[in-house]
Amino acid sequence: MNNYAYLIKAKAKATEAKSYFCWFSAKSDSRAEREILNILEDAGINVGRGADHQLPIRTHWFIVDDLPEESALDDTWCDRYELGGEDGITWQKITLPQVEEKPVVAETGAITDSEESYSNDENALFSLAEMPFRTQLLAQYMESDRHVCHISIPQRDRLSALEMDTDNNAIQDLILAAENVPDIKKYDMPGIWKFTSAFKKVFPEGKRYELGKKVQFAKLWFETKAIDRGILVKEWTAGHQVTEIIHSGDTATTERYTRAITQNMANLAIEIAIAQLYPNAEPGKITRPQLIGAKELVDREENVHAKAMKVLGKINDILDYDAHSIFGVTRAIKWNGEESASELRAMVRNWLAANGIYENGERSKGYPEWEEDPRAGRHSNTTDITREDVDRILAADRGEYVEGISDPNDPKWVHEDLTQKRQPEIAKVSPGMYSVESLIDTPTPKIADEEASSNVQVEENGSNEVADSDEISESEKANEHATGNAESGVPPDARKN
Repeated sequence: MNNYAYLIKAKAKATEAKSYFCWFSAKSDSRAEREILNILEDAGINVGRGADHQLPIRTHWFIVDDLPEESALDDTWCDRYELGGEDGITWQKITLPQVEEKPVVAETGAITDSEESYSNDENALFSLAEMPFRTQLLAQYMESDRHVCHISIPQRDRLSALEMDTDNNAIQDLILAAENVPDIKKYDMPGIWKFTSAFKKVFPEGKRYELGKKVQFAKLWFETKAIDRGILVKEWTAGHQVTEIIHSGDTATTERYTRAITQNMANLAIEIAIAQLYPNAEPGKITRPQLIGAKELVDREENVHAKAMKVLGKINDILDYDAHSIFGVTRAIKWNGEESASELRAMVRNWLAANGIYENGERSKGYPEWEEDPRAGRHSNTTDITREDVDRILAADRGEYVEGISDPNDPKWVHEDLTQKRQPEIAKVSPGMYSVESLIDTPTPKIADEEASSNVQVEENGSNEVADSDEISESEKANEHATGNAESGVPPDARKN
């Protein structure tokens, strides 16, 4: 038989609920887990989500004179003992730091140095350096302006309750990340406060982050030189989870991943999917299962990915940013909220202007010209592009003239109306001579007229002399007369007789 001890911690929001301590003997861990739940059920105490108490926390066995009876729920145990130690599950007696005895008048009697004397006194401060490490850590975490060296008993009780609140993921992850750094306990209060301040900047409350990344950052922060910690925090805040700060001369630079291929919209969709599915994924360190999962998300066309792709894809220079910027802006924006597409685009532009880095290593130029940019109207339009708009854009890309897209002043376009009849022109052949061929409308000869004129008998004239105009007229008349006789079928000689 083994002895088992459990703490049933009251949640911070349950102000009137008390924490319970219980111990008993059991044969195995599984039986012990069932037994503590049976004891709580018999006592009518609900635990877990929606209840006033957290799930039972198993602690180390602790033997003292005032140990309660076996299987009994003791609600006064936590007034005398608290969890601490290296592992956080070892019981320790609550001891108050010794303070100077306050002088009082004789008739009031002497003042005893007990916890009850300062349990409600916010002005009585005690040295934080003498308290457990977790209390020191949380005390610095709760301070935003500067470090703290002394706290009151009520403040210490609040920190103890915060430490035991397992529903507070930010606090629990901070404690686990800090305890994975052995050297952190060697630091003084200002050093611990600087770490907690950096931790809050990189992992603000209200968002869920992978515990492994928090542990990694905690170790990196203490391993990095003090002069470079500001750069480390800035890079991690921007979504660039660098692992080393490299110096070149007097200028500090960081290792960054560069794509092996030219960025395109298909690859952009994959990077967005990886950033959404795997918060711990880093550019250049993508595994095959992660790539396959991202492709499946793209194929499913889920709303969260489709919205992110629609918004990011309409940023005019989105393909110029490196993979770290794409991962960072994807994780920084909440894509399943109620923000409209225009509001999300504004958030994306603001993030990229402040944190974006282009593939060539240059910082983002921002978007100061967005209102004047003629592309802004297209990008800020919240309606989907129609098929007609796509056809017009493709036609313009093919070199066709499209009203509203093509430049009408381009000299390659023909401005003459070819449907109108061209006016005849007089062409100059040489000085003083002009061609009027375009003014003459030469009719096409008819086949019937050619056949009729081929039957006319024309008397040959062997003379080479040119006749006068009058002789030519008489000859024409003679010919006309002969032609008329030929058509009537009467020989010329018969006419004379």
